[in-house]
Amino acid sequence: MTEERLRQWGDRDLRNLMTRVSEAFNESRVVFRSAPITYKTVFLTSDADPTKHLDVAVYCPDSMHMMKHELDRQIVGGNLYGKYEVLDYYKIMGGLIKERGVVDPHLWMPDGVHPGKEPSRRYMNQILQLMNMATVKERDWEQYNARYLSLEI
Repeated sequence: MTEERLRQWGDRDLRNLMTRVSEAFNESRVVFRSAPITYKTVFLTSDADPTKHLDVAVYCPDSMHMMKHELDRQIVGGNLYGKYEVLDYYKIMGGLIKERGVVDPHLWMPDGVHPGKEPSRRYMNQILQLMNMATVKERDWEQYNARYLSLEI
């Protein structure tokens, strides 16, 4: 990712996306969620060509750091572009890494990209807090997950 492309994303692309979402859902509360830190780099592959293209990273920790820095550059008065609340998943992951003192691979699912159980609980709790609802304690998380997974759709 080039610096120029990153600036375009922050200055124009993301701003345009948020504007369009706000227009489409003009009576809704629009909140932006930052990307969480990833554990490992994931390279481009396809079903037709399952080999890794080592020159094309789809996700990588460095890109997530760069995007977070650009996002922070767009924060005005605590909100994205001065308008939109931000649910900071990047900060959630960073806080867990700081708490543990290491980049613990157990914070992610086996793919190394998607956050695992504890970061997911903290993320959901931030959503619940935005809605002024009770949060889920760590000891209760398994109970809620088991109940949700047992529901028939």
